[in-house]
Amino acid sequence: MHDNWDNFVEESTIARQSHGLIDETEVSHIDEEEKGSRVTERQGVRRQRVGQDFFRAAVMTAYNYRCCISGLAETELLIASHIVPWKDDEKNRMNPRNGLLLSVLHDKAFDRGFITLDDNLVVHVSQNHLPANDRFFSETVAAYDGHPIAPPEKLRPAPEFLAYHREHIFRG
Repeated sequence: MHDNWDNFVEESTIARQSHGLIDETEVSHIDEEEKGSRVTERQGVRRQRVGQDFFRAAVMTAYNYRCCISGLAETELLIASHIVPWKDDEKNRMNPRNGLLLSVLHDKAFDRGFITLDDNLVVHVSQNHLPANDRFFSETVAAYDGHPIAPPEKLRPAPEFLAYHREHIFRG
């Protein structure tokens, strides 16, 4: 499992499908209501990240269903965020050690490089791109500068993924 996450995800997905635990992707059909109407929706093929459900479940479990920065526990507002972006590392897309459980706000701040983590899992906020006179940003993002995250009970973020984020994404 730890040596080949993609293979593990593929095999677990096949097993879950064989037991009826995964619904087939539904594609809705949209008809034009009347001839000559302006079409604003179209039926199409949707591209889905295979194994994303596994990754999310593993990261959610590792962080006890709470944002590791703020402690938010509303699962509909939590994102299993990749430390090294999906597009940048095909080999570690399903590796839960490449994941953090973040609120939607902190996920976006992390993805855009406003925040990062050091190897001790302490939050660092970019001082180079702080919005001026933004009380909300100050209270919800910048306030965590220098604070440690709630570490996962298992599947701790890999130091090499954190180093990649600091070097290539963080706006330090």
